[in-house]
Amino acid sequence: MPKNRKKPMILLVIIIILYIFLKFSQRPKHKLHESFIFNKTLKSTSNEYILHSDCYCQKEIIHIKNIDNEYYKIIVRNYNELFYHTYNITKKKFESLALTCNLYNVLRRGPNQKILSYSINQLDQFEYNQFLNRLGDRLQFVKLNYKNWRIRVYHNIFLDKNTICEKQCLKDTNGDLYDNVDFCNIAQMPQGVFDTWDAEFVLPEMWKWFPLGDDFVERVAPRNTGTCLLKREVDAVNEWVKSRKTFHFMRDHPSQDKVIQEGQWGVYTRLDRSISRYLFSLATDEHVADFYGTLNGLSENLLRDYVWPLSKVENTFSHDSYYCDKYNAMSFPSRRISNCYVGSTHCCDGILNENLNNEQSHVCPEACRPLSYQGEWIFC
Repeated sequence: MPKNRKKPMILLVIIIILYIFLKFSQRPKHKLHESFIFNKTLKSTSNEYILHSDCYCQKEIIHIKNIDNEYYKIIVRNYNELFYHTYNITKKKFESLALTCNLYNVLRRGPNQKILSYSINQLDQFEYNQFLNRLGDRLQFVKLNYKNWRIRVYHNIFLDKNTICEKQCLKDTNGDLYDNVDFCNIAQMPQGVFDTWDAEFVLPEMWKWFPLGDDFVERVAPRNTGTCLLKREVDAVNEWVKSRKTFHFMRDHPSQDKVIQEGQWGVYTRLDRSISRYLFSLATDEHVADFYGTLNGLSENLLRDYVWPLSKVENTFSHDSYYCDKYNAMSFPSRRISNCYVGSTHCCDGILNENLNNEQSHVCPEACRPLSYQGEWIFC
């Protein structure tokens, strides 16, 4: 190359390197301010409140009573029956609660909720309609397999009340309400007993992170609307629950060679509220959204840059089919069924198939096979 052409090329390379350096040096640091919702209070203007649902199938009425200005008694009563249950919260704790679904749904369910969370955005019309049309199947699966877990669907004002109530009131084949789904309008997040704040400035793919900031949530597992729920996934989640570790990550396909796969992770929020509040603050921080806004996969970038550095061997439980050594992960506790994997958009046909794929790249390494099945789990 002539000397007179080398100089512009060298200069161009230097400019590109400087641009990349400046771009990443401006990335928001790990230390962020907590979201303002943690500094707001559920201010009392009366000694008693009554909440009810707009959906005909939700017959519970919720009474919130201030008892001697010392604690609040929450009474959830079915107006068609004598049945009711109650729980108490100290005045100080109640008035400092951070909640991220409408007050009726959160108080009706009570503390220690286990949540599978989804974001639906009408801008992706195909996935939006597909998720709502197949919601009944998903609720049935959760009812049978994800014991004591519930689904939260985060949406904006364009999901109308009639559609919400239709889905909220879905029944199983026995005619019983599923009653394991709550719809959460991001434009009406609780800020008080009757006050709300509007979270529409948050990008839609981050709405499913909202349960991280909810003091009534014990565990949250954000999931993708287009993927299937599998028994193999449930078995892995149950192992994580027993481990009592903060984070859970799953990788179940050769293409999932990422530190954290979007829609395949979870957080034990009650174990360390400082971590979950930090992650919620991250999800709702406009500076972070502005920085990553021009990049594809905001949630995946945040998982890589912020969540992964928080995960350590002692606080993380990972399941993997192909990269166990690389990510210090465990094998899945149950065998793969048919051609399905965690994160797949094609649900299993329920047939065990050891001859699914004879390509060597899809044979799982021995490190990812349970010790008791070393000779049997070729495609694990």
